[in-house]
Amino acid sequence: MACPTLTKGLHTYDFGDTAMLTPLLPMHTLGHDFVPPPIHAGGLRYHGDAPSLCKLTHEGYMGAVAYHQNEVFEAASLFARTEGLL
Repeated sequence: MACPTLTKGLHTYDFGDTAMLTPLLPMHTLGHDFVPPPIHAGGLRYHGDAPSLCKLTHEGYMGAVAYHQNEVFEAASLFARTEGLL
């Protein structure tokens, strides 16, 4: 929910970085100037998604759902305790 690129982002061409130095890439994006709220999942603050993943979503081969990070952490903790996998 903090960076809902696939669920709320536009499918358009955008830069892969905030400095606008990369080539334009087709992606679901919140805009290269997007600044997310401070969250614990720092690696998930990117404004867009991989072009291949975006194409699959845009063409309806897969769906996307946005969750709050606490819900995901709770589910991952339950899975790790239940299955014994990390």
